[in-house]
Amino acid sequence: MNPGEQADGAARDDLVSPELAAQLVDQVVDYAVIGLDTHGRIVTWNKGAARVKGYARDEIIGRHIATFYPPEDQAAGLPEDLLNRALRDGRVQHAGWRVRRDGSQFWGDVTITATFHPDGTHAGFTKVTRDMTAVHESEVRRQAFLATLAHDYRGPIYAISGYAEMIAETAGEEPAQQQRFAQRILENTQKLLSLTESLLELAHTETAEVSLAPVSLDALARARTNVESLGSLPGVERVQVQPGTCLVRADPVALDRIWTNLISNAVKYSDDGWIDVQAHAAGDFAILSVSDRGRGIHPEDVDTIFDAYERGRFQTEDGGLGLGLASVKRLTERMDGQVAINSEPEVGTTVSVALPAG
Repeated sequence: MNPGEQADGAARDDLVSPELAAQLVDQVVDYAVIGLDTHGRIVTWNKGAARVKGYARDEIIGRHIATFYPPEDQAAGLPEDLLNRALRDGRVQHAGWRVRRDGSQFWGDVTITATFHPDGTHAGFTKVTRDMTAVHESEVRRQAFLATLAHDYRGPIYAISGYAEMIAETAGEEPAQQQRFAQRILENTQKLLSLTESLLELAHTETAEVSLAPVSLDALARARTNVESLGSLPGVERVQVQPGTCLVRADPVALDRIWTNLISNAVKYSDDGWIDVQAHAAGDFAILSVSDRGRGIHPEDVDTIFDAYERGRFQTEDGGLGLGLASVKRLTERMDGQVAINSEPEVGTTVSVALPAG
């Protein structure tokens, strides 16, 4: 072997040395990487484990991994079962609720791999955990959304079919009754169109290829136009748009969608009282707002109300899909703006959008 090959070999040995590997693993912060002995007791603890689970190294070494499982999973023997399966099959994957040091829970995506000595005897396990709480909660909301969507689509379709059959069966008879049936068909068709538009809007705002072209616009003039376009919406007559002008830099279609969503939400979730639409300059930004005197938003829902599929517990009896405010947030952020919400139950809600001034 020549000196160059010897140097390359030494470099490769350094790269795979246990000491270097341990140092690299210890620095990982996105994953909890834990070494276990053959009984499932903790022997190594990286920075990611401390971040995800909340324990310092010196207070967790030597404890069993059952520490991280809820009482019901401990009682069912889940930790031991996962270790046995990993030893039998080489590795096992599992997702479920795990417990932090402070007692709070997170949704962990876990992989446990059995490790062995060179002579083939069992050395222990490596357990890798990633906090997937946000992904899990989003999936739960998505599943609830799909269930709602199926229900909301099925109702109008059945109604349209039923009224169409009644019209066919009474053709030429009682024109006034047929007119009522036709009106019901029209109302249910509008519901389906509204649902479809919401879905298309969400797809539009989430598609990276759709570009926005901000220009200088009068936000209040666009608000008035949108109120006029919502003329057939029951309750829209309660909307008051501030007089005057307020210039913003925004994509025209995106701004119209923002106004339409905010105004129609305010009308829908307030049974009476004026709805105020305002806009004013504030330094480098223009602040657009829509205020209603409706049922408000539950305090525990405020932090998630802009998430897709999130409707809030006060709105579950309504037919919305939880897409309007999510769309407002996405469009606003794509135009370098921010959204905020201030709500008090049974008093009302104000949604504010800050966009670059025009």
